[in-house]
Amino acid sequence: MNFNIQFSHPWLLFLIIPLIAVALILFFRVNKKFRRNRNRIISLVLHCVVSVLCVFVLSGIQFNYSIPNETNELLLLVDVSDSEEQVQENRDEYVDTILRTGMYDGISMGVVTFGFDQNYVVPFTDDIASIYPAYAESIDDVSPDKSGTDIAAALTYAADLFQNPASGKIVLVTDAKETDEDAMQVIRSISSRGIGVDTVYISSGYSAQDVQVTSVEYPDYHLNVEDEFNLSYTLQSNTPCEVIVNIYDNGSSIGESQRINVAEGEQTFSWKYAFQSEGLHEIRVAVETASDLIEENNSYSSYYYLEKFDKVLIIEQEAGASAKLETILEDDGDYDVTVLNLNDADIDIPTDVAELCEYDQIIMNNIANSDMPVEFVDLLYSYVYDYGGGLFTVGGTDETGEAHAYNRNDMYGTTYQSMLPVQAINYTPPVAVMIIIDTSGSMSGQLEWARAGASACLDALTERDYVGLMTLSDQYDLILPLTSRTQDMVIRDAIGSISESNGGTIFSDSVRRAALALRAQTNVAKRHIIIVSDGAISQDDYDAFVSNVNEFYTTDQITLSIVGVNMSDDIAEDMRYVCEDLGGGRLHVVNDSETLVREMREDLNAPEIKDVNIYEDGFHPIAFNAQSNLFDGIELENDKMIATLGGFYGVKVRDEDYMILAGDYNVPLYAQWKFGAGSVGSFMCDLSGSGWSANFMTDAGGKQFILNVINSLMPVEDIEPDPFNVKLETGNYINELSVFADLESGQYVRGQLVSPDGSIEVSLNSLAAEDELNPDAYVTFALDSSSNYSRCTFVLKRAGVYSLMLDVCDANGNVIASYQQYLEFSYSDEYDKLMQTTSVEDMELLSNLASIGNGSMIISLDDVGTIFETFETSIHKTYDPRIPILVIAIILFLLDVAVRKFKFKWIHEIVREKRAQNKGSGN
Repeated sequence: MNFNIQFSHPWLLFLIIPLIAVALILFFRVNKKFRRNRNRIISLVLHCVVSVLCVFVLSGIQFNYSIPNETNELLLLVDVSDSEEQVQENRDEYVDTILRTGMYDGISMGVVTFGFDQNYVVPFTDDIASIYPAYAESIDDVSPDKSGTDIAAALTYAADLFQNPASGKIVLVTDAKETDEDAMQVIRSISSRGIGVDTVYISSGYSAQDVQVTSVEYPDYHLNVEDEFNLSYTLQSNTPCEVIVNIYDNGSSIGESQRINVAEGEQTFSWKYAFQSEGLHEIRVAVETASDLIEENNSYSSYYYLEKFDKVLIIEQEAGASAKLETILEDDGDYDVTVLNLNDADIDIPTDVAELCEYDQIIMNNIANSDMPVEFVDLLYSYVYDYGGGLFTVGGTDETGEAHAYNRNDMYGTTYQSMLPVQAINYTPPVAVMIIIDTSGSMSGQLEWARAGASACLDALTERDYVGLMTLSDQYDLILPLTSRTQDMVIRDAIGSISESNGGTIFSDSVRRAALALRAQTNVAKRHIIIVSDGAISQDDYDAFVSNVNEFYTTDQITLSIVGVNMSDDIAEDMRYVCEDLGGGRLHVVNDSETLVREMREDLNAPEIKDVNIYEDGFHPIAFNAQSNLFDGIELENDKMIATLGGFYGVKVRDEDYMILAGDYNVPLYAQWKFGAGSVGSFMCDLSGSGWSANFMTDAGGKQFILNVINSLMPVEDIEPDPFNVKLETGNYINELSVFADLESGQYVRGQLVSPDGSIEVSLNSLAAEDELNPDAYVTFALDSSSNYSRCTFVLKRAGVYSLMLDVCDANGNVIASYQQYLEFSYSDEYDKLMQTTSVEDMELLSNLASIGNGSMIISLDDVGTIFETFETSIHKTYDPRIPILVIAIILFLLDVAVRKFKFKWIHEIVREKRAQNKGSGN
């Protein structure tokens, strides 16, 4: 124990000297004869002592001392989850080093191991040497659930174990790969109790060979029984290897085992399959390998609920316009069709989403935005976007023959337009053009004209177009590859860099090179070549030139125009044959620069797509995406349908990814996209069965295309509004359920979680007794009156598909409303390599925890000593003795007065006199 005396005003101690001196001077001034008696000597001593005590009081005397701190507590919170299995030695080395470092500091220590739950394996003890053996033994004997990592629950559990939180510290030893809850949400609460938190980062990961199934995917369109589709599954491997894959539907294998060679990384495979029945299908994909680090992630469970959707509402603008379409849907497609005519006064248009959701799909047959009330458009928007309904829009004309459903003025800026995968706007199809300038000797003096013409072409293009630049003489030279029109300065610099040469004129090679470059540009509707030349070429080159132009126009529709500068009549006639008869372009003969510039600009002024485009002899729609399931069962010839259409309404597709059916120059005829939870398709022709669609709706392929479209737009799950709102947040093991039901007096919500095979059946309304607890599924916060049946938390740990069923019941147990939802679980995130965070994210989490916990993060064994720097091993105390000293001084002062005033004898003198008296009386 350290002890010292401290004075607040030590300089006042000098007063002792004059006070003692005065007392001594007065004492020695007394006659020697009288000062040598006990009373005066005692008085002198008391006077000096009182003086010294008074000076101590004035100087602010204090006693400082320290005693050993026996309240320090350190709890090691050690992550022993499976993600740390490969770094167990490194983790245990940290634990051992921490224990040995603090062994002689008088700190009580304990150990808690944790994964998904926690074990208090070594209670607080002063016998530090016994802790590590007990900890090591517990790893195998009493280990927690290692299949998850819940740092938040572990911190909360550990904080409740301290007897003296203000002098306690948690040392969290972990790889920070938490799978459940969020440690950042509890650290402030722990810190506010005075408990410090240090973190020790143990880098971990799965490095050995491992293959895991990461997902199972189904088509994003509606399936019917016996519809064949691609059942896709994704495997992830950290090394190339061979695996055996088995797929099960409701527990039954759907085919023979597949032997697959898997490369390093992620790969998606598919299996042709068709569901044979409606209802729930639990699909499980399982892989087997010769050697695999983690078996838990070799199986993936998912589900598909196959439900029949057949209720179709057709809204038409003209009575009878949907008769043929209705017949196709009912007779060939077995759909339940209802037709609503907007001009029929006896039919009420739906006024809420619930009425719309009675139908699985709505077909707007030639319905313009102006035909519908604003309120109905908003309902239609919610029906598709929020609830997942299907919408199919079909074109048509008004009484004047103009576009009605896709009227550009009517559609502009409307909510209805925002729902469609196409835009009814004025536009030209995107173009890619390669400009070839003849720089041979015969063009001397006209090169400046050609540069100006090339610049004029650039001004005629839009931001969606592409332009390239070549020169030709004896050989061609690629000056600028096809470049977006948005790169204006780059293109103009390339045009300005063209210079004359003294060679000859060869067309064929340059045209072939230009055509190959244009063929590779797939995101344009038109590809075009412009040659600026006098046309003076050899007969052999002309023949090769003719062959090339004919080949590329026939196979790729690459068109050619020539701007002939001072071209003779004979050459002009030959070039006109090549351009206009073979190349689908034009010949422009010019004799001055102004004409050349104007002609080149006009050659690229492509006409806009018209509102109404009529083909007298009809045309064959092009299967823009021939691999789409919408062409199942349809015969195609050169990627074109056999059925014909007589025309189309001109619109612009939002993105080519949405286009299914196209016309020339990739003009959209049918486009489809996902819009929120639902799907929307737009057909740019009528389906009245007369006029443009007469052949299409009688042709087997045309009718099949219509049925395929209707089927693909159907919902993938039931869209009828739920009787009450339910929100389920699925974590790894922990699932949080929120129920939003307006309960009347006596009503309650009854909940149940059931596996399809019935092996797990958990009531959500109560906590199971310990002897009845199913470790694979249990409730941690019951759905009961304490939260007005609004909240529930449950844990799922067994892989599979589960049915969540909720019933609103009255006081007598009668069901008023019901809700059902399926949820799936495959394996813990502990075994998901893709879900494992990076070392940077791990260290950031531990650094933040330590910072908020008033501690530090340890990343090296050399830093372990910092854990104990914040502990106070001794308790420092201060005592103020001035009042007791003052009391003693007063007592001594009074005693001094008494000594001066009264004579007294010491006790031994009194005893001695008493004995003498007794002796004398005895004589």
